[in-house]
Amino acid sequence: SSLTDDILWQISKIQIEMGRYNEAIENLQIINTNYSADILGDDALYRMGEVYEFYIKDMEKAKEIYRELLTKYPGSMFTSDARKKFRILRGDAIN
Repeated sequence: SSLTDDILWQISKIQIEMGRYNEAIENLQIINTNYSADILGDDALYRMGEVYEFYIKDMEKAKEIYRELLTKYPGSMFTSDARKKFRILRGDAIN
């Protein structure tokens, strides 16, 4: 098994801590593109959504990423949370 996705994941975590959000997004996108079938595929998309939402403050891009996660990984452990975040960003009333 390849360690590349694990290494990219760890690098992205460090980049987020350092405030290098665009670089973190690039590494998470590589995981999403090249290793989407691996265990970190849905993790990378969810983390990308969070980076866009909470750090970059690009709500439209965050909404797009959460929607992609819901479509691409319907059985993910992040599905429920991503759906909730997507609805909030879309402006739905959440009770």
